Formats: sequence, structure tokens, C-alpha cells
Amino acid sequence: MEQRKATVVGSGVAGLTAAYILASSYEVTLYEAEDRLGGHAHTRDMPGPGGRTVAVDSGFIVHNERAYPTLLRHFRELDIGTQDAEMSMSVSCDGCGLEYAGARGPAALFASRAARRGRHLRLLAEVPVFHRGARRLLARKDPSAITFGDFLREGGFSPYFISHFALPLVAAVWSCPSQTALSCPAAYLFTFLHHHGLLSVTGSPQWKTVTGGWNYRMTGCDPSAVPVRVSYDMRRLQHLPDGADYGLARLGLSRGRLPLRRRGRRVPGGALVTRHRSLGERRRQGVHRSRPWLPPARHRVRPADRSCAQALVHRRRLGRYPPPAARSAPTPPSSFRPAERHAAVTRPALASQGRRSQPAGRIVEIPRPTLSDNGSTAAAPAVRRSDVDAGRWPDVARLPSAGPGRTAAARYLTDRALNRLGLTPLSAGAHSSAAGPRLILHDPAAFHRRIGRHGLTGFGESYMAGEWDSDDLPGALTVLAEHVDELVPATLRRLRGLWVSARPAADRNTQAGARANVRHHYDLSNDLFSAFLDPTLTYSSAVFTAFPARFESLASAQHRKIDRLLDLACVGEGTRLLETGTGWGELALRAAARGARVTTLTLSAEQAALARARIVEAGLADRVDVRLRDYRDIEGRYDAVISVEMIEAVGAEYWPSYCAALRRSLTPGGRIALQAITMGHQQMLNTASTHTFISKYIFPGGLIPSREAIAEHSAAAGLHTIADHGYGEHYAETLRLWRERFTARRDLVTALGFDAVFQRMWNFYLAYCEAGFRSRYLDVRQLLLTEGTHR
Repeated sequence: MEQRKATVVGSGVAGLTAAYILASSYEVTLYEAEDRLGGHAHTRDMPGPGGRTVAVDSGFIVHNERAYPTLLRHFRELDIGTQDAEMSMSVSCDGCGLEYAGARGPAALFASRAARRGRHLRLLAEVPVFHRGARRLLARKDPSAITFGDFLREGGFSPYFISHFALPLVAAVWSCPSQTALSCPAAYLFTFLHHHGLLSVTGSPQWKTVTGGWNYRMTGCDPSAVPVRVSYDMRRLQHLPDGADYGLARLGLSRGRLPLRRRGRRVPGGALVTRHRSLGERRRQGVHRSRPWLPPARHRVRPADRSCAQALVHRRRLGRYPPPAARSAPTPPSSFRPAERHAAVTRPALASQGRRSQPAGRIVEIPRPTLSDNGSTAAAPAVRRSDVDAGRWPDVARLPSAGPGRTAAARYLTDRALNRLGLTPLSAGAHSSAAGPRLILHDPAAFHRRIGRHGLTGFGESYMAGEWDSDDLPGALTVLAEHVDELVPATLRRLRGLWVSARPAADRNTQAGARANVRHHYDLSNDLFSAFLDPTLTYSSAVFTAFPARFESLASAQHRKIDRLLDLACVGEGTRLLETGTGWGELALRAAARGARVTTLTLSAEQAALARARIVEAGLADRVDVRLRDYRDIEGRYDAVISVEMIEAVGAEYWPSYCAALRRSLTPGGRIALQAITMGHQQMLNTASTHTFISKYIFPGGLIPSREAIAEHSAAAGLHTIADHGYGEHYAETLRLWRERFTARRDLVTALGFDAVFQRMWNFYLAYCEAGFRSRYLDVRQLLLTEGTHR
């Protein structure tokens, strides 16, 4: 069968991404009007000091995990490195002498004498008012009717604020005259700013740029390449029932192939040539430096017209800055001719986009989660608090006691934080055109009351009670996780001990307590876990070869993770292997298939019974011994020990005894392969004694360690860390697949006897953990520990 063909017009980042994705199932040809690839994403070779050439990025090319998750996922697939960068706005006015830069502290905000005058101080005071007004506009039912100019007039913003902040802000997005900027729909601009975390003074995500610049090179034939035709201008496009007919004007004879990997050179230091077009269509060029905050006058090419002109500058910190001589070299105007132009964003243009014709062929769309009539997502069954079983869920069925002052304070702090993060809560039935995840409050009073009394645990219990929902639960929780340390003002965070609950003494992981804690989670039902896990019944992070992951690939991804651990521990024919934490036996089965003799420990009777049955069915009962035993009762010595995500369940109090037990079990020269979920050390210290939602409902007695805690306790036991590798993004994908599978099999879960409150709790737990990994609040790591010189 002949392979279907596809044509991609335009080689900007979107075009390159489309060509890359389509190439797996189509014969793709890529056309580009310019004589190069990349669109705005372009690295230019500029003359530098001493006759050397400097590779310089130009255009709006920074990105972040919040707004560009798909792009970053493709970067990881193609092994394209990224590094943290910085983006902030700076304004220079030739007329009044004002120079200031945002996001760089007081010295940058008051960089010039004009910046210390009263009108600049008033400008700074108007900025948060501007942000709040923008967020309120996005929350309206139909915000598209108001233009940016109307918004500024209705808000009563001063002319100085408009000319020295508002209009330069538009220049960050579109190069256009002032009148065009004022006539664009305000919601269009604010939606863009909201996506990038720029509608608040703080809370912007970590910006990144490509390590080495965005230089795409055309090369010769490549077996995984896409044919490229550069210098071809698209002149005609006609949609037909069986495809499309198009006409191209050949502007040159250049041809090439697009390699599915990046080629380029590292940008030396932090030198950055910027193109900043003023709102009067004037151009400037300059080489930016780290300090002072704006380029000195002698290094700028000033426009002939010296009237008050605003210019927006994006500054990115690309690591170490070069020597001063390399930073301060002026840029010859003739060597820098920007080819990029932005389309004007006006109401007629947007209306035209809405009327654009669609091809007759099939269009595949990924639907956004939709809300049911009561505002809940399809992922979570609806619940009314009055219907909650008070015997099974006492703290969900009843509202906690909380004084009106405490509830009012919680309402103020919660709404303030949610508004700042773009998660403005909506009442049930309300609609918002703002992009991004939304919180829908069915019972705002109960929502705030629970948070006022129990903090984040109350936030989760409110979800279990059906008092709020989200159209994108993991997305909303990811935003919160990214800013978890900013949700409460610093002064109140220091008083957190006054309102958080301490962990119950009954949850301590004594030998009896550990058995009870394990039963609470792992003995729920083997059938429940079978409902959402893959056929290997592996309940830990997988290792994928490509994102987004598919459920069909989860079993092989779990085997890949297990094989890495077995390789790390050098498990092979004749190896005596100890596994602490059996799960349902997949790692023991895979190790036995290599010829190892396996002793595996668990405290879960349900897991042990099913693991033994699977081992017998595989014909490996003579090689695997499943024991219902605590790790503190380990007997014998082993060549290798593997522990997969068990240290989190041990509890901080018992980490020393756990590490000591692993050390005692090793023969001389033995190896320990440890897979562990980790969090930041300060975050771990903050939660160590706190009764959290997870410790209350999911894993009683558990605590996620930090890397520092693992290193400290393993070293105290005489163990040395030889290798340490993290892959948190793989856990986020694993959790997404589990959550989607759990949702899809809701009827089976209900038939097993798990009510709607349990299903909402489990859905919240999976989304909560997924958000932790997506935001990098959590990580998962594979470590190799030895007692000395390993074999």
C-alpha cells in the first residue's frame, strides 16, 4: 500500500514539530519561503571582537514547561538539551531618559534618574492593578468585545503608564504600531500573558532556552529525514475532497533534508543581540550585557528621531557571561536585518481566523476535558456531601469546626493565591474564556472552611466531598505544586505549626504498625490494582522510550525499568538476590528468568498470595521464595539487594535501621540497587511531622526522603553511592496512564465495592502525584550503593 503523503508549509517551530510527528506515518515534504529553517527560532552568526564569530539567538525563543510541554517533550525525545534562562522586560525612553527592567530587583527598577521620580513610582503601583484587571477580564463570560485601548481607558490608567509599560508590553508579543496595539482584543493579549505566567508580579515559570542555540542545519541524506524545499513561497492552496492542491513560487533552487536532530554551536557566554522595534516602527540594534541593566548609550544605535520611544527587550541569562570586551562590542547595523514579521492581531483578523475554511479530509483533534452539567469532569464521579457514608468517611461527610475569622482568612488567602496563579475559581455553571485549568466551586463556603481548618488536607477532602471540581485536575494541581511554597505569605508559613495537624502516633512504623499501614493500602484488593495497572502489575515508575506514552507500551516500559535495576545490581545466573518489597512479583520473576535465586519480602498478604500464584504459573517456584516478613528480620547474606520505592514507606524514624538492614544483608562486594521517590530537603523537613492528605488517606506512616537524607543515612550505615540517576518525567507519564485507565474502568471499580468518594480520592491521589512530578517538586531516582569496592 502506498504511503500517504503530507505537505507542511512553513518551518517555524510549529512546522518543524508537525513534520517530525507526521513523519512516523506519512511521506512528508516541508516547504519554506526563507532560505533557512526555524522561523523566529534562529541563530545568527555575528561578528565579534578579535575577528571571531559569535552565534547569537534572536526572536522570541524562550520557553517553559507550563506553556510548552509538548515542545519540551519532543526535545527530550530528540535528546536536545535545554538550560535555565531568564526573561524580563526592560524599557528605555530616549525622550524622558527613563530606563528600567523588571524581574531583576530594585536596582533594575530604578536604573536611571528618571526611574526615581514620582511618576515612575506611580507606574509601578499601577502594575498590580493592571494584572488584577486583566485576570478579571478573562473571567468574564464574553471578554472578547473589549479592546486593549478600551481596557486601559476604563481602568483609568495614566498616560505615562500606557506609554511606558502597557504599550511596551504589547511589543513583547507583536511588533506593531501603537494604534494597532490599542485596537487588538484585550483578552487575546491577556490570554497569552496568562499562559506564560506574566499576569502577576511573581509566579512566572522557569524559562528555558536550547543549549547551543536554535541553529538548524540542512544536511545531506539521512534515513530518518524529511525532504525540505527552502525558498519556496506558497501562493495558492485549494482543499479538495481527497486532499489538497497547492501552487508554489520557487524563489531559489536550494534543497535539503531536515534531520530529526538538532545541529548547532554553543552560544558563548551570555552575549545577546536583540532586535527591539519601537511602536513607531523604528529599529535599534545592540549587544546586551549583564550589568548595567540596560546597554550603555555608547553601545546603542539610536534612531534618528529622538522622541520618546519605547522598546521591549527580552534578556536571557545563558550561563556564564563572557569577558567585558566580548559583551560590549557594538553591532554593525548592516549585519543584522531581521526577516521576521508579526501579523497584526485585530478583531477583523481574528474573525477571519474563525471563518477559515477547513480541509475536506479528516481532522484529528485531542479534546479538552469537558464538564458535565454539574461542573464535574468525566474523570470523577459526582458526589453530594449529604450522601457520603459518615461511618467510612467521617471527615468528608461532616464539615470541620472553624471560626468565621479563620474561614474568612482562608478565603482571602486562597482566592488571592488562585487569582495570582491564573486558577481563579468559578462558581458552578459559570464560564470563562481564559485558557488553562479551572477550579469550579460547587460549595465555596465549605471549600474555604475546610482549607481554613485543615489546609491542603482540607483541600483534598473538599474534592472528595464533591465541593469542587476541575476541567483539568492534574493541570490545576501542577500549577499549585509549582508554587506550593508561595501559596501562603512567608510570615504565615513560619507559623504553620499552629494550624497543621501532627502525624498520629498510631501511624509509626513499628513492626506491628508497619503491617497495619501496609494493609491499609496494598491489601485493598488485588482486583482494584489489576483494574488500572498493566499486565505486569508493576506499581512503580516505568521508563519509556518516547512521550507521550501509551498504555499499550506500559508493560514493556516497566520491564525496561526492572532490567535497568537488575543490570545495576549485576543480577545474572547464580546471583543470590534479596528484594525488599515484593509487589506482585514481576521483578522476582524477571530476575529468576536470568538464573538468579530470589528471596523477596513483603508485609502484604494479598500481594504475597498473588505473587506466589504467578511464580508457580511461570514455573519458577524453585527459584523464588516469597516471605511475609519485615525487613528488620532479614536473614542470610546476598550478592545483590534491590528495593523499589519502599524507603518512602519506612518512615523517617526508621531510615537508619532500614539502611543498616540492607548493609547487613550484603556479602562483601555486594551491590544495592535502590529506586526511590525524592523531594527537596527543605520540603521534606517541612512535611516530616505533618499529617498530610497522602499520609492520612493513602500511605499512613510514609515520608518521601530527600537525596540528602538517603545519602546521610546510607553513609552512616557504611554504604557508598556509586550512581544516582533521576527520571521524574517518566513517573508523571506512568501516573497519567494509571489515572486514565482507572477512569476508563470506573464501572469495574464500582462493581468491586469502591464508592464514589473512594474513586474521587483515588483520582485526586493519582493526579496529585502526577502534578508533583510534572512540576519537579518530586523526582524518582535509581541509585547504586555498595559497601566498598564493588565487583
